[in-house]
Amino acid sequence: MEKLSAFVTTFNNARTLASCLESVKWADEIVLLDSGSTDATLEIAKQYGCKIFHNPFLGYGKQKQLALTKTTHLWVLLLDADEALSPA
Repeated sequence: MEKLSAFVTTFNNARTLASCLESVKWADEIVLLDSGSTDATLEIAKQYGCKIFHNPFLGYGKQKQLALTKTTHLWVLLLDADEALSPA
């Protein structure tokens, strides 16, 4: 079975990030690309074992493209930090 990477781009998303990461904690890898958060975003990401990378914000499309290059598996799921998968 192929492995799955999930990735999230963030900037000060502490309020919503735990719900997002909880919904994909089953993924084989979670990559987080942060744009300089000053809240608890990075601490939350560490609790979920995310592979954390840092880059100044380049715009939504470019930031997501950069995050995609940090994943290591063929199958990839993108979520915004304020989104979460349903249990179903």
